[in-house]
Amino acid sequence: MNATHYTKALDVWSIGCIFAELLGRAPLFPGDDYLDQIKRTIGVLGTPTQEDKEFIVGESERKFLRKQAKRSKQEWNKIYPNANPTALDLLGKMLVFNPYKRYTVEECLDHMYFENYMDEPREESDEIFDWKWDAFEPTKDILQKMVYQESLDFHSEDEP
Repeated sequence: MNATHYTKALDVWSIGCIFAELLGRAPLFPGDDYLDQIKRTIGVLGTPTQEDKEFIVGESERKFLRKQAKRSKQEWNKIYPNANPTALDLLGKMLVFNPYKRYTVEECLDHMYFENYMDEPREESDEIFDWKWDAFEPTKDILQKMVYQESLDFHSEDEP
């Protein structure tokens, strides 16, 4: 929607889409192009309010939204009737049209859906992550060897 700048809210949206795909075993917004995806998004989330469209800077994008038929928000439990209600609560906080109203990464991690997976001492570590493993020129040969080695790490009993 031609937002003015990239933020973590876009990452939350992306993760929400992946989460929805895991819940439903199919893409939630499988559009043929970006306009079709916007229509599908509105079909699920409902027509955004004027306030929810304020982050959109492009006039052509605003005009496109004004031309769309008014739609009501669908209920997540109707889309995913077999999903855990707590998962649907988190999904609903991640897939919010207005990025300023969307849950932050921190709020997502603090959500009750993850309460059994949090490790507070580890999560609050001041240890700096070592990225040295990523310092290489990614040639085809090197990448193939790395993928092969990674697969061996997970299936060492299958090693030739």
